[in-house]
Amino acid sequence: MMFDEKMLSSLQKLGLTNYGAKTYIVITNFGPIDASSIAKETNIPRTKIYDVLHKLKEEKWVNVDHGRPMLFTARDPRNIIDERRSTLLQK
Repeated sequence: MMFDEKMLSSLQKLGLTNYGAKTYIVITNFGPIDASSIAKETNIPRTKIYDVLHKLKEEKWVNVDHGRPMLFTARDPRNIIDERRSTLLQK
């Protein structure tokens, strides 16, 4: 899959790594999607994709359906930005 450099850059400014940004874009375009398919679309090694997905889940970028196989769905980036803005304003 070809990635829009501007989109990758924007997601990285929001705190994602390069792998995280690519993974999020693939999940947004194809989700719900399993880890193996994400690794194939992003060219991220399968051994690394689970770490990337765990971090995206931990940072609330994606939702996980814990069936077999686990499926990943992207959260709306506007909601994520709004939540982070609220958190920053509360500090």
